[in-house]
Amino acid sequence: MAKIIALFNNKGGVSKTTTTFHLGWKLAELGYKTLMIDTDPQCNLTGLCLNADKENKLTQFYEANNYNIKSALSPVLNNEMRPLEATTCYEFEHNENLFLLPGHIEFSEYDATYNIAENMTGSLVVLQNVPGALRQLITMTSEKYHLDFVLLDMSPSISATNANILMGSDFFIIPCAPDYFCYMAIESLIKVFPKWCSTYDNLRKAEVFKNAIYKMNDTVPKFLGTIQQRYRPRNGSPVKAFSEWIDDINKIVAEKLVPVLDENGML
Repeated sequence: MAKIIALFNNKGGVSKTTTTFHLGWKLAELGYKTLMIDTDPQCNLTGLCLNADKENKLTQFYEANNYNIKSALSPVLNNEMRPLEATTCYEFEHNENLFLLPGHIEFSEYDATYNIAENMTGSLVVLQNVPGALRQLITMTSEKYHLDFVLLDMSPSISATNANILMGSDFFIIPCAPDYFCYMAIESLIKVFPKWCSTYDNLRKAEVFKNAIYKMNDTVPKFLGTIQQRYRPRNGSPVKAFSEWIDDINKIVAEKLVPVLDENGML
């Protein structure tokens, strides 16, 4: 089973997408078969990858291909009468170990389904496979392509969809930018992560989800750390205005976020 790593921050513009792209490319260069999944309906990772590899062929790609995160999960999230299957992935011409599952702007429409599945706590049998569907899709696709790593580029929102994506991962990274709004985002995550843990702990205990075909993982994701980016360097270090925010963000992560994650088994 590939290691699943989510990149998440509820603040936008912190380089989640470019971090996913460069990390994925480098892992693949080092010989690890790596899949990048664009779970953000804005599809920035998809655009970046296809433009970098094929010179602006986005329109032609979507017209010619029907594999993306929305279509891959539609058997479960649209309640279609067919099982999940390992999805086809985009293969890069210049990096044979790298793959992409493209995003889709309509993936956001599934948030209502995730939200109902979470809040009904399993009382609707028709939704019993929803929480475990993405993890199962990744497992099947990992076997198909013999993957070592799966990187999930997530949207900057506190949504039921993002709760499912992160709680179905093995690890997560929080990309950061040195500014006040990113500091506020970390403050909010201190409250968000325990709620997500509690929600999915309750789902795992619900009898209907225990009987699902596509079961949830029984572990919580582990925090790998933050990545500080989007600052101006001088003599190899961030200039003062940025370095002060980096210090403040590192401090709130160490003193407030890490203890909360530790309490919830996420370290």
